[in-house]
Amino acid sequence: MESKIALLMKIKQWKEDGIKRAPLVEFIELLIPCILHLENRVGEKIITMILQKGFDLWSEPKKKNLEHIEKIIQTKVLGTEVSPAHWSLPFEGKNDAELKISTISGRISGRNETVRTMISAADVIIEGAIPQNEEGISNKILLAVSHCTNCVK
Repeated sequence: MESKIALLMKIKQWKEDGIKRAPLVEFIELLIPCILHLENRVGEKIITMILQKGFDLWSEPKKKNLEHIEKIIQTKVLGTEVSPAHWSLPFEGKNDAELKISTISGRISGRNETVRTMISAADVIIEGAIPQNEEGISNKILLAVSHCTNCVK
């Protein structure tokens, strides 16, 4: 809402100044979040999609899969076996048939370093989230993530 109000106020100011067309660069700057927030949101979305795809492919009990993925992130991505991270995978549903992964937006973005760490360890997350019998899908996801991260660098 604040962004919309700021945009409307800027447009009003342009009209008062006699500017009939919105300056493109100024207009775009009002619409695009800062690059750090953009990186966080994109990283969160990538991780959520990887986890959701793996979760959808998993045939074992869903609760077991949630615990498995959570442990990998706690001990191999954000922490170690000796000092695991205090991170939990958000999910909805009470019984196995209803379980689904919730969006992780805000859950990993406390610090941009966390998102970057998770993206840099995407291979570990993919290996843990995607069932071993789905190697083709796993390879496609790895390739897509590598293309995405190469574009950012």
